[in-house]
Amino acid sequence: MSKVRYMLIGHFDARTVHPNKLLVTRAIEPALAAGLLSEYPAAVAERVILQDGYARCVYAIGDDTSLETVLFAYRLAQQLGCLAVANGHQVMYPPEAAREQGEEWERLYGFKGAGSNAEHEARQRLARIMAEQ
Repeated sequence: MSKVRYMLIGHFDARTVHPNKLLVTRAIEPALAAGLLSEYPAAVAERVILQDGYARCVYAIGDDTSLETVLFAYRLAQQLGCLAVANGHQVMYPPEAAREQGEEWERLYGFKGAGSNAEHEARQRLARIMAEQ
């Protein structure tokens, strides 16, 4: 079973991120999140929960929707101009998350170079998404 991970997207008081007692300074717009979700596979929408003024994006390493879910989370953060928090740590752009995911794949499955491959794939996919805007 793959380890379940999460990303939180929202306007958080940065001082509250690491203790995981998140203080939302301004709620995100559900309509904006829903509109962006409509551009992704339905399986991604099942992994996104809007709660307490922020979005919680849940994924598992190696899951078919993990990369799409992470890309959605970062794209939402970018459009809202807010923080993306991955497992209690602020992360600001997709390659960092992709590298972390790749390193986890290496640890779990013994792949070598998965961290850099995942980062490269995330950069390419993000570039395609951004070009479509």
